[in-house]
Amino acid sequence: MTLRPRPALQRTPLRPYYLRRASKTNSRGDSTVNIRIATFVQAAGPQCQDRAAVFETPEGRVIVVADGVGGIGAGAAAAEAVLESIRRHPPSEKALAVFGYAARELLALDDALCADPQCGETTAVVLAVGHGLIAGASVGDSEAWLIEDAGYTVLTASQSRSPVLGSGAAVPRAFRTEAAAGRLLVATDGLFHYAAPDAICAAACSGEPQGAAEALLALVRLPSGAIQDDVAIVLCDLSDEDSEAPPDE
Repeated sequence: MTLRPRPALQRTPLRPYYLRRASKTNSRGDSTVNIRIATFVQAAGPQCQDRAAVFETPEGRVIVVADGVGGIGAGAAAAEAVLESIRRHPPSEKALAVFGYAARELLALDDALCADPQCGETTAVVLAVGHGLIAGASVGDSEAWLIEDAGYTVLTASQSRSPVLGSGAAVPRAFRTEAAAGRLLVATDGLFHYAAPDAICAAACSGEPQGAAEALLALVRLPSGAIQDDVAIVLCDLSDEDSEAPPDE
Protein backbone atom coordinates (compact mmCIF):
# COMPACT_ATOMS: atom_id res chain seq x y z
CA MET A 1 0.00 0.00 0.00
CA THR A 2 1.33 3.42 -0.92
CA LEU A 3 1.67 5.74 2.04
CA ARG A 4 0.32 9.20 1.43
CA PRO A 5 1.17 12.41 3.26
CA ARG A 6 -1.50 13.82 5.49
CA PRO A 7 -2.64 17.44 5.13
CA ALA A 8 -0.30 20.05 6.59
CA LEU A 9 -0.96 21.04 10.18
CA GLN A 10 -3.16 24.11 10.52
CA ARG A 11 -1.37 25.53 13.56
CA THR A 12 1.62 27.15 11.90
CA PRO A 13 1.76 31.15 11.89
CA LEU A 14 23.44 18.08 26.46
CA ARG A 15 25.13 15.79 24.68
CA PRO A 16 24.38 13.86 21.48
CA TYR A 17 23.43 10.17 21.65
CA TYR A 18 23.94 7.41 19.08
CA LEU A 19 21.35 5.12 20.68
CA ARG A 20 19.71 5.95 23.98
CA ARG A 21 17.09 4.25 26.10
CA ALA A 22 15.45 6.89 28.25
CA SER A 23 13.08 6.20 31.11
CA LYS A 24 10.49 8.91 31.68
CA THR A 25 8.28 9.69 34.65
CA ASN A 26 4.79 11.10 34.59
CA SER A 27 3.46 13.84 36.88
CA ARG A 28 2.96 11.26 39.64
CA GLY A 29 6.60 10.23 39.50
CA ASP A 30 5.89 6.80 38.00
CA SER A 31 8.20 5.46 35.34
CA THR A 32 5.98 5.00 32.27
CA VAL A 33 8.05 4.83 29.09
CA ASN A 34 11.22 3.44 27.58
CA ILE A 35 11.80 5.69 24.58
CA ARG A 36 14.32 4.48 22.02
CA ILE A 37 16.27 7.03 20.02
CA ALA A 38 18.95 6.60 17.35
CA THR A 39 21.13 9.38 15.95
CA PHE A 40 23.35 9.32 12.87
CA VAL A 41 25.53 12.00 11.30
CA GLN A 42 27.40 11.07 8.12
CA ALA A 43 29.72 13.34 6.12
CA ALA A 44 29.85 13.30 2.33
CA GLY A 45 33.22 15.06 2.24
CA PRO A 46 36.12 16.09 4.46
CA GLN A 47 34.04 18.52 6.54
CA CYS A 48 30.55 17.70 7.77
CA GLN A 49 28.11 20.62 7.82
CA ASP A 50 25.25 18.66 9.44
CA ARG A 51 24.59 18.29 13.15
CA ALA A 52 22.11 16.31 15.27
CA ALA A 53 21.65 15.88 18.99
CA VAL A 54 19.16 14.73 21.61
CA PHE A 55 19.08 16.44 24.99
CA GLU A 56 17.32 15.08 28.06
CA THR A 57 15.39 17.41 30.37
CA PRO A 58 13.22 16.58 33.38
CA GLU A 59 10.15 17.37 31.24
CA GLY A 60 11.03 15.50 28.04
CA ARG A 61 13.51 15.12 25.21
CA VAL A 62 14.69 17.93 22.95
CA ILE A 63 15.75 16.98 19.41
CA VAL A 64 17.89 19.32 17.32
CA VAL A 65 18.96 18.92 13.69
CA ALA A 66 20.87 21.59 11.74
CA ASP A 67 22.43 21.72 8.28
CA GLY A 68 25.09 24.38 7.77
CA VAL A 69 24.78 26.14 4.42
CA GLY A 70 27.72 25.35 2.17
CA GLY A 71 29.33 27.73 -0.27
CA ILE A 72 29.17 30.83 1.94
CA GLY A 73 31.57 29.72 4.67
CA ALA A 74 31.25 28.82 8.35
CA GLY A 75 28.07 26.80 7.89
CA ALA A 76 29.35 24.07 10.19
CA ALA A 77 30.03 26.65 12.91
CA ALA A 78 26.48 27.97 12.58
CA ALA A 79 25.00 24.48 12.85
CA GLU A 80 27.15 23.74 15.90
CA ALA A 81 26.05 27.03 17.48
CA VAL A 82 22.41 25.96 17.21
CA LEU A 83 23.14 22.76 19.15
CA GLU A 84 25.19 24.61 21.75
CA SER A 85 22.47 27.20 22.31
CA ILE A 86 19.86 24.51 22.99
CA ARG A 87 22.31 22.63 25.20
CA ARG A 88 22.80 25.74 27.33
CA HIS A 89 19.11 26.74 27.43
CA PRO A 90 16.86 23.66 27.33
CA PRO A 91 13.15 24.44 27.51
CA SER A 92 11.30 24.38 30.80
CA GLU A 93 8.13 22.35 31.42
CA LYS A 94 6.01 25.42 30.72
CA ALA A 95 7.90 26.15 27.52
CA LEU A 96 7.26 22.64 26.22
CA ALA A 97 3.52 23.38 26.18
CA VAL A 98 3.65 26.92 24.74
CA PHE A 99 2.97 27.07 21.02
CA GLY A 100 5.60 29.23 19.32
CA TYR A 101 8.26 28.97 22.04
CA ALA A 102 10.79 27.25 19.76
CA ALA A 103 10.13 29.74 16.95
CA ARG A 104 10.99 32.62 19.25
CA GLU A 105 14.18 30.84 20.28
CA LEU A 106 15.17 30.39 16.64
CA LEU A 107 14.49 34.08 15.94
CA ALA A 108 16.90 35.01 18.73
CA LEU A 109 19.45 32.58 17.30
CA ASP A 110 19.11 34.15 13.86
CA ASP A 111 20.09 37.53 15.29
CA ALA A 112 22.97 36.05 17.29
CA LEU A 113 24.41 34.12 14.34
CA CYS A 114 24.07 37.11 12.03
CA ALA A 115 26.08 39.21 14.47
CA ASP A 116 28.83 36.59 14.87
CA PRO A 117 31.55 36.89 12.19
CA GLN A 118 32.68 33.33 12.95
CA CYS A 119 29.32 31.83 11.98
CA GLY A 120 27.62 31.43 8.62
CA GLU A 121 24.08 30.23 7.98
CA THR A 122 22.19 27.05 8.79
CA THR A 123 18.84 25.32 8.68
CA ALA A 124 17.35 24.13 11.97
CA VAL A 125 14.64 21.92 13.38
CA VAL A 126 14.21 22.14 17.16
CA LEU A 127 11.45 20.18 18.83
CA ALA A 128 10.50 18.78 22.20
CA VAL A 129 8.79 15.47 22.89
CA GLY A 130 7.00 15.25 26.22
CA HIS A 131 3.62 15.15 27.96
CA GLY A 132 2.06 13.49 24.93
CA LEU A 133 3.05 16.37 22.62
CA ILE A 134 5.55 17.14 19.89
CA ALA A 135 6.19 20.89 19.77
CA GLY A 136 8.84 22.82 17.94
CA ALA A 137 9.84 25.09 15.08
CA SER A 138 11.94 25.00 11.94
CA VAL A 139 13.46 27.01 9.14
CA GLY A 140 15.20 25.82 5.98
CA ASP A 141 14.89 22.46 4.25
CA SER A 142 15.55 20.04 7.10
CA GLU A 143 12.33 18.27 8.08
CA ALA A 144 10.43 16.45 10.83
CA TRP A 145 7.99 13.64 10.02
CA LEU A 146 5.58 11.73 12.24
CA ILE A 147 5.19 8.28 10.68
CA GLU A 148 2.19 6.14 11.65
CA ASP A 149 0.63 2.98 10.24
CA ALA A 150 -1.86 4.96 8.17
CA GLY A 151 0.63 7.39 6.66
CA TYR A 152 2.93 10.23 7.58
CA THR A 153 2.61 13.86 8.56
CA VAL A 154 5.28 16.39 7.60
CA LEU A 155 5.32 18.46 10.76
CA THR A 156 7.52 21.07 9.08
CA ALA A 157 5.38 21.34 5.93
CA SER A 158 4.74 25.07 6.31
CA GLN A 159 8.33 26.07 7.06
CA SER A 160 10.11 28.83 5.18
CA ARG A 161 13.01 27.34 3.21
CA SER A 162 14.84 30.64 2.83
CA PRO A 163 16.29 32.79 4.30
CA VAL A 164 17.79 30.58 7.00
CA LEU A 165 19.35 31.17 10.42
CA GLY A 166 22.29 33.54 10.35
CA SER A 167 20.86 35.67 7.57
CA GLY A 168 19.22 38.10 9.98
CA ALA A 169 15.96 37.62 8.10
CA ALA A 170 14.89 34.06 8.96
CA VAL A 171 11.18 33.33 9.56
CA PRO A 172 10.91 30.21 11.77
CA ARG A 173 7.52 28.48 11.75
CA ALA A 174 6.10 26.70 14.79
CA PHE A 175 4.29 23.37 14.86
CA ARG A 176 2.61 21.24 17.51
CA THR A 177 0.77 17.91 17.43
CA GLU A 178 -0.07 14.95 19.63
CA ALA A 179 2.71 12.39 19.99
CA ALA A 180 0.81 9.49 18.45
CA ALA A 181 2.31 6.01 18.44
CA GLY A 182 4.77 5.63 15.60
CA ARG A 183 8.17 6.94 14.58
CA LEU A 184 9.36 10.54 14.76
CA LEU A 185 11.97 11.24 12.08
CA VAL A 186 14.00 14.46 12.07
CA ALA A 187 16.65 14.77 9.37
CA THR A 188 18.45 17.02 6.92
CA ASP A 189 17.93 17.22 3.17
CA GLY A 190 20.74 14.71 2.69
CA LEU A 191 18.02 12.13 3.37
CA PHE A 192 14.82 13.76 2.13
CA HIS A 193 16.27 15.07 -1.14
CA TYR A 194 17.67 11.72 -2.26
CA ALA A 195 15.13 9.14 -1.05
CA ALA A 196 11.46 8.58 -1.93
CA PRO A 197 8.82 9.11 0.80
CA ASP A 198 7.54 5.52 0.65
CA ALA A 199 11.08 4.18 1.03
CA ILE A 200 11.78 6.55 3.92
CA CYS A 201 8.63 5.47 5.79
CA ALA A 202 9.35 1.77 5.24
CA ALA A 203 12.96 2.08 6.43
CA ALA A 204 12.06 4.24 9.43
CA CYS A 205 9.64 1.57 10.70
CA SER A 206 11.90 -1.42 10.05
CA GLY A 207 12.70 -2.82 13.48
CA GLU A 208 14.62 -1.18 16.32
CA PRO A 209 15.57 2.49 15.87
CA GLN A 210 19.28 1.78 15.47
CA GLY A 211 18.75 -0.67 12.62
CA ALA A 212 16.05 1.53 11.10
CA ALA A 213 18.35 4.56 11.12
CA GLU A 214 21.01 2.48 9.38
CA ALA A 215 18.40 1.47 6.79
CA LEU A 216 17.58 5.14 6.23
CA LEU A 217 21.23 5.94 5.64
CA ALA A 218 21.46 3.02 3.19
CA LEU A 219 18.74 4.64 1.07
CA VAL A 220 21.07 7.47 0.08
CA ARG A 221 24.29 5.49 -0.39
CA LEU A 222 25.65 5.20 -3.91
CA PRO A 223 26.92 1.84 -5.21
CA SER A 224 30.42 3.04 -4.33
CA GLY A 225 29.35 3.44 -0.70
CA ALA A 226 29.62 7.23 -0.83
CA ILE A 227 26.78 9.67 -0.21
CA GLN A 228 26.01 12.77 -2.26
CA ASP A 229 25.39 15.14 0.66
CA ASP A 230 25.98 15.23 4.39
CA VAL A 231 23.12 13.65 6.28
CA ALA A 232 21.94 13.89 9.89
CA ILE A 233 19.17 11.65 11.22
CA VAL A 234 17.36 11.40 14.55
CA LEU A 235 14.80 8.58 14.76
CA CYS A 236 12.60 8.25 17.82
CA ASP A 237 10.23 5.39 18.60
CA LEU A 238 7.10 6.89 20.16
CA SER A 239 5.27 3.60 20.66
CA ASP A 240 5.42 3.94 24.42
CA GLU A 241 5.18 7.73 24.66
CA ASP A 242 3.25 9.06 27.63
CA SER A 243 -0.19 10.31 26.57
CA GLU A 244 -0.57 12.74 29.47
CA ALA A 245 -0.87 16.29 28.11
CA PRO A 246 0.10 19.45 30.02
CA PRO A 247 -2.61 21.75 31.38
CA ASP A 248 -4.04 24.39 29.07
CA GLU A 249 -2.31 27.75 29.11
